[in-house]
Amino acid sequence: MGLRDLLARWLGPEEPVAPRRRPLPGPAPSELTTVLPRVTDAVIDDTADSILPFDPAPEEPPVPAAETTGTLVVGNAELRTAEIPLPNFYTPQSEPARPYSDPELLTRHTDYDPAALRDAWSLVADRFDQLVVTFYAELFVRLKEAPLMFPSSMEQQRKDFGRALVQWVVADDPSVMAAHLEQLGADHRKYDVEPRHYETAGAALVSAWRATVGESAWTTRHEAAVLGSYTRLASVMLDGATRNLQEPASWGARVIGHHKILRDFAVITIQPDAPYPYKAGQYLTLEAPSHRREWRQMSIASAPRADNSFDIHVRAIGGLGVSAALVNRTEVGGRLRLGPPRGNNLVVEPGTVSGGLLCIASGTGAAPISAVVESVLAWREPPTQLDVFIGGRTSDDIYAVDALNELIRSRGAWQVARAHGVVDDPGYVGYRGRVEKVVPGLRDWAGLGVEVLVAGPNPMIETTVANLEIARVPRDRIRFDQYELAA
Repeated sequence: MGLRDLLARWLGPEEPVAPRRRPLPGPAPSELTTVLPRVTDAVIDDTADSILPFDPAPEEPPVPAAETTGTLVVGNAELRTAEIPLPNFYTPQSEPARPYSDPELLTRHTDYDPAALRDAWSLVADRFDQLVVTFYAELFVRLKEAPLMFPSSMEQQRKDFGRALVQWVVADDPSVMAAHLEQLGADHRKYDVEPRHYETAGAALVSAWRATVGESAWTTRHEAAVLGSYTRLASVMLDGATRNLQEPASWGARVIGHHKILRDFAVITIQPDAPYPYKAGQYLTLEAPSHRREWRQMSIASAPRADNSFDIHVRAIGGLGVSAALVNRTEVGGRLRLGPPRGNNLVVEPGTVSGGLLCIASGTGAAPISAVVESVLAWREPPTQLDVFIGGRTSDDIYAVDALNELIRSRGAWQVARAHGVVDDPGYVGYRGRVEKVVPGLRDWAGLGVEVLVAGPNPMIETTVANLEIARVPRDRIRFDQYELAA
């Protein structure tokens, strides 16, 4: 009996579930390979009225006849995947950098001045919104397919890109963000992003930055720094994209269960059409048919199952967005589209926990923690101690505690594992207060030598980590996975 069954027992009868189809033993035919269209033979140079040539794409070798078995095609995957033309600036991280295609900036991005990037940022910091709007205007002019790649309303897209831009400028170090950037590059394929688009986006960004600053204050030093930093970042993203070409860019999926627990909260069971290779503790991005191209990040709340299904926990924000559509207007049998699984910091592999495991969550952070607990309890040798604390404003917010404790009892782990609620309500019988403040001081976690997993809203994560460090828990034993700044 898994967490889903225990949750259903606790909540009462579930809405009728459509009959499940057995998943195919491999990817759907359309998802066996990702074949990106050929790049055009030119890209616009924003600094001149000229066209910069690309090397033409090589001719594809003939593909031998493939054997078919039912609906699956059996053959050589490499021969079915076209060679992907890459931007001129792209260099895998293990190789020396190559120049950007603009002849005036050859090799400059390999040795730019980071102080110039910070100076360029200071010139637009008070006109940040204008920079983002101008960037998208430039991109839509340069890239004719752009309107099909973005949602009809660009407000959230501009906000997401703006936050990501701040993060990039502040860090200015792709090595620090490597795992995040590689995953983002692989994930961006779901938008139909092709390698050639990175160069177009770079030219649009430089042009928008220059226009926002103004010609009188803009210098070639600023241009080289912005372009140099961007191409470093884009190269890491392209690493992630090229390494994952044999995976689907996205997965079709069907809703097979929908539990509305609270007025604004639901547990939804999803079954992808093809094998979905996630691990307990990861999350995903999701597109609903009613909100085309509006990808939203969602927590996966269960360990992998034999029938290729999993749960997500969704809290509706407002009445019109993706989350509200999932909670209030999605029905069993409805279709969804999924991006690749994301996030590895909460993934716990067997044999990697030497002492106990402490899990602290609030809000929908209970979802990945529930998946981890379900996975850990199935290990042949689970941790010697497992403590789970889930916080909320009311007792309704700690919905997962009872289901987790039932799971713990069913696995015979009651002597070493326990889930607790922490509620910020004076009338609650149990641990009272904010989970991020209460739990770090409950026990001598440092002395117990525990590994700590933290999940929830970003401010909660930051406060929890700070308080654990004050309690002398080593920073390298605290793990968390904040959602990416762009979907």
